[in-house]
Amino acid sequence: MTARKSFAVWKYAIDLNVNPGDNACYHFKVPQGAMFIKVDRQANLSTLADDYICLWAQVDPEAPEETLAFRAVVTGEVVTPGPDETLAYLGTALMRDGIVVHIYQRYAK
Repeated sequence: MTARKSFAVWKYAIDLNVNPGDNACYHFKVPQGAMFIKVDRQANLSTLADDYICLWAQVDPEAPEETLAFRAVVTGEVVTPGPDETLAYLGTALMRDGIVVHIYQRYAK
């Protein structure tokens, strides 16, 4: 019988009011091998005015960290990936104001 590996579910929040700068990407340090399991809107409890887009990931908390990049794309927005990147769809969040935002993980080629 093999030992079962421990894991945790961690949350990463994207604040759409903050300009991400670098190629419109948001960057997070996550444990290597993180598996993203959910994308959704969550209220900002400190202001109750703005919402965050949250990404939940199943992680090995003991794994070394790596930095991952994500792009937020609004429905109807034209996106042209750069020649050195690939985008992989993770999920969609329906914002309180009616805007629909799609999250893609950015991979460098």
